[in-house]
Amino acid sequence: MRHEALKAIGHTKWFPSWGENRIRGMVETRPDWCISRQRSWGVPIPAFYCQDCHKPQMTGAFNKAIRAMVREKGTNGWFELAAKDILPKGTKCPECGGTGFEKETDILDVWFESGSSHAAVLEQTEGLRWPADLYLEGSDQHRGWFQTSLLLGIGYKGQAPFKAVLTHGFTIDEKGKKMSKSLGNVISPQDVVNEYGADILRLWVASTDFRNDMAASQNILKQVREAYLKIRNTCRFLMSNLYDFDVEGSRDVQSQASDQNKGNLRLNVAVSYDNLLEIDKWILLRLHRLIERVTKAYDEFEFHIVYHKLYDFCVNDLSAYYLDMSKDRLYCGGKDSLERRSAQTAMTEILDVLIKLMAPILSFTAEDIYRFVPRTTFPVPSVFLLNMPKANKKYLDKKLEDKWDKILELKEAVYRELEAQRANKVISASLEAGVEIGTQGREWVKDVEDILPMILIVSQVEFAEGDKIVVKKAEASKCVRCWRLLDSVGQTEEHPDLCQRCASVVKSIKIGGGENG
Repeated sequence: MRHEALKAIGHTKWFPSWGENRIRGMVETRPDWCISRQRSWGVPIPAFYCQDCHKPQMTGAFNKAIRAMVREKGTNGWFELAAKDILPKGTKCPECGGTGFEKETDILDVWFESGSSHAAVLEQTEGLRWPADLYLEGSDQHRGWFQTSLLLGIGYKGQAPFKAVLTHGFTIDEKGKKMSKSLGNVISPQDVVNEYGADILRLWVASTDFRNDMAASQNILKQVREAYLKIRNTCRFLMSNLYDFDVEGSRDVQSQASDQNKGNLRLNVAVSYDNLLEIDKWILLRLHRLIERVTKAYDEFEFHIVYHKLYDFCVNDLSAYYLDMSKDRLYCGGKDSLERRSAQTAMTEILDVLIKLMAPILSFTAEDIYRFVPRTTFPVPSVFLLNMPKANKKYLDKKLEDKWDKILELKEAVYRELEAQRANKVISASLEAGVEIGTQGREWVKDVEDILPMILIVSQVEFAEGDKIVVKKAEASKCVRCWRLLDSVGQTEEHPDLCQRCASVVKSIKIGGGENG
């Protein structure tokens, strides 16, 4: 049995991995395996012994009599009734023909009871199957429930009753003390739900590495709530910019332009991947890297990694970079322009993926968001009927990734100079700035000249020799619509306070369905 148990341990997945060595050592050094305890009360071992030949009897008529007694009186009946009151009259020992019997007085080891729960639960409940996909308990159960379940599974069916085993730590307060009523440091889960909502409690669990002891306090829960709001508000921003987007559209820009000439086009439709702006291809690349990491973390029960990756993507990739860099084209670009629709196409996919990835943890929030997204994208009635997203290898462009790593490194360097000039009162906002970038060691920067103002969120970008970055106030007029300082402001008589782009957009807007305004 020990040999078979050790073999089964090797076939089981252990989370964390050190659980395998822990239980293996305990099984290897276990001196014996005893299913009984010599105690006067507990769950009885239902065996009769012939008073003449002393052979145990647990089958046939004996077994039927025990089952009938338990159905009527429960296991207590074993202690309340004599052997002659349990067995039918005339019962004989199949070995010697004797008619006198006595009951076993030992009880089952309590671990035998819990260790056999897999047979009672998995094999008796419709919809479940043996063995279990996962056993879940505290780290003290390698000596207890996990081990006795393993040994009983070996004795019962020759294999472990589980495919995987996960162990977790215990809840402590923020000072590292065990929670207890006497210390008054217990935080009730129901109180957390009442004050913050169920998803905050769920997110706290996910944010904590459960393999160690998990600290909970009001301060920690408030921090989790702040993180939750960051994720929720990011999704809210995405949704607010998709109100007019036709998520069913999938034609590329050329076919749409052809239809526009015929006067029958709704331009606010999706853009094909090949026609997306490079910044949108980059954020989709980051999104699908997120899918890879989060999927792997879910598979390995590393929920704290799921939490951190989702949070970092929302706070850094989206809020700090992509969404901030995209606001100008979303708010000031033409409603049906390629630039705006390219952003909306990417944002639709981002929202789709975020809802699905957060659903196992932020279940109520994911379902709530799902109720308000365009239903044509998600035709089923619940987020929990959708499949989890899979990474699209087409989006995982290593060259694009390396290129944007350099772009964002430049953005950080420019940001430091912008903040210094803001502190010196040279500028009050980044859109007032003109940036001069030294190209020495940055020769690649000339290839992204057209998109640098959008990326850096400045009005003007120029190149110079050397490697320095210089920030100064842009010398141009300010567009009252997009707030950029541009030489093109005032070039149209109709809109003298607007830049050329904004003047064109305003001119295209139809007011009340009438003439162009």
